[in-house]
Amino acid sequence: MTEEKPISNFALSKRIMIGAFGGVLGMLAMDIVIVIEFAFAKLPLSTYLMLIGSVFGGGIFTGLITHIVFGAFLGAFSCMIITKIKILRIRTVKQGLVIGLVVGLISIPLGCIPFAMLIRQPILKLISFSSIPHLVWGAVFGLVAGYGFSSLGNKTEQSL
Repeated sequence: MTEEKPISNFALSKRIMIGAFGGVLGMLAMDIVIVIEFAFAKLPLSTYLMLIGSVFGGGIFTGLITHIVFGAFLGAFSCMIITKIKILRIRTVKQGLVIGLVVGLISIPLGCIPFAMLIRQPILKLISFSSIPHLVWGAVFGLVAGYGFSSLGNKTEQSL
């Protein structure tokens, strides 16, 4: 078994960028799922974006941009942590999916509880409505991270 070399700053930067990209794609997928949920509930499709935007003094566009920025940040931050902790380091797409789902699961209370408090909605109602979209975010983020990290392979871990 070969000894694993530490991750260089360049490799860490690449992984953080992959995480941000995965976070954005995950958030777009999450938004699609939320729109579908709202359609089934016969609610206005833009309601959640208006709620997010209203927290920051804006409307639908502010809500969309804020949601995407949060997704990018969460993806980048998660990849930084994943890369720094050896046992979590993603080497395959399957590992990426599993870790992505765990990150998505963790993001449910971290995102829903403060947001529910800000918009004065019942926490459990918001969590139950947001759980599947957050897991979709995690799955997409994890697949992107898994594919991106496995395609980087050891070349970024050795001499870059």
